[in-house]
Amino acid sequence: MNFHQKRRKSKSSRTDRLLRNSSMRHFMIFYPATVGAVIAYFFLQRHYFFSQNPWKWFSETEAEIVKRSLARERVHLQEEICSPTTKNCFHIQDTAYSRLGELAVIRDMLLANTLYTYSSAALIQPLVLTGNNKNTSEWRVDKQKLPSTYGKVMVGFAFAMEGLKFDSIKKQEVLLLGLGGGVVANFLSTLKKTKLKMTSIELDPTVRDVAVKWFELEENDMHKTILADGAKFVREEAKKGKQYRAILLDACYSTCPVEVFLKSEVVESIAHILDGDGVLAINVLTDPARNIKKINEILKVYKIYFTSCFYFYIDLQQVLLCSHRRGWTFDEQTELFTKNLQEIDRKFGFRFT
Repeated sequence: MNFHQKRRKSKSSRTDRLLRNSSMRHFMIFYPATVGAVIAYFFLQRHYFFSQNPWKWFSETEAEIVKRSLARERVHLQEEICSPTTKNCFHIQDTAYSRLGELAVIRDMLLANTLYTYSSAALIQPLVLTGNNKNTSEWRVDKQKLPSTYGKVMVGFAFAMEGLKFDSIKKQEVLLLGLGGGVVANFLSTLKKTKLKMTSIELDPTVRDVAVKWFELEENDMHKTILADGAKFVREEAKKGKQYRAILLDACYSTCPVEVFLKSEVVESIAHILDGDGVLAINVLTDPARNIKKINEILKVYKIYFTSCFYFYIDLQQVLLCSHRRGWTFDEQTELFTKNLQEIDRKFGFRFT
């Protein structure tokens, strides 16, 4: 080996040593920093780490990953729709909830810029949840469920107070004043044995369109929707001598019912079209600052035209229940109504009792 070869080899060895030393220095600098970052991450996430067992991340199915993603994003605004009739705007919003690893998605029709919800419906998850079908706007509405408590009370007491029968030989006429998303009409349409013939009255065509597009409302021989003023409609029905076994009044803006349904002539017309054994159920939502005074005013007006009236209380919301039958209140019929509510729980899963 000549001198030049030795020199080149010596330079090469020094270069290798420098590279190794440089790599070692970089390793010594960045390795602790990387380890520190990992430790810091797990420290910050320690509550989730110890409570949720993150090792399952490595064995999660695609469905579990999608469920976690939907629950984390939580709220999905699907559409804002404004009505040229009332100038109200509505938000159609899907909200995901995760409880004990189970996912539930609720679709709400909200009055924009308020806390008021017109309608709520449960959505049906795909049998196999994947990234390709996680868009909740394409999920079907579960018409067999009534998420809202007041909706369960209105429907449940129509049966508990025996205005409606579970197994009816003939058709039972039901009037719905105020359509909303059509969720109550949808639920009632699934009760085939009850033979319910429903008429929904809605003032705003936009609301009807929302019910069809986002809540899968259907019209057929047993359900029709009429675009009309509810107060005028009941006056005309009273003139015709029409009778209904159940009347569900859910006509609202920011409070319920709207003022026109507190006018004596309108309440009198409602009383005339309710069957002698029928049930009237009214969604009552008032300004919290005037709550007690207002609900007493509403009760006073309706007790003039109905033999029995009482409130079922749901926090700040109430359902007013009226009948032409004497002594037909919860206080006077506790045993019977409780027994009937137990039957409703078995059939509908409402959990009253």
